[in-house]
Amino acid sequence: MAEMLDVARGGAPRMSLMRGANLSLRQLNTFLDLLIENGMLQEGEGEGDTPKAISGYEAKSLQKQYQPTGKFYTTQKGLSFLEKFKAIKELFVLNAGTDATIEIANQNYPF
Repeated sequence: MAEMLDVARGGAPRMSLMRGANLSLRQLNTFLDLLIENGMLQEGEGEGDTPKAISGYEAKSLQKQYQPTGKFYTTQKGLSFLEKFKAIKELFVLNAGTDATIEIANQNYPF
């Protein structure tokens, strides 16, 4: 999923996401749903370009003007997740080859 978020930073269509993250179509659809539901990925013109929740005639007018591009964009929440994921990944790379342990809930786990 991190690969999908990375590919979608500047906007990417489905096929680019699928190829960039080396996923099958079934995996792609599953992960797209999960990332969109959790607010890490969105489809459309890019973050902030979707119409706001406005009541009345103005909302209908804005919704008609908004045309999704078929591209997916990483949201701010997705970018934040990606930064944290990469930091954690670097910790594992730095500790590779050493006799390191991870302490989780007062339990030590060697890796």
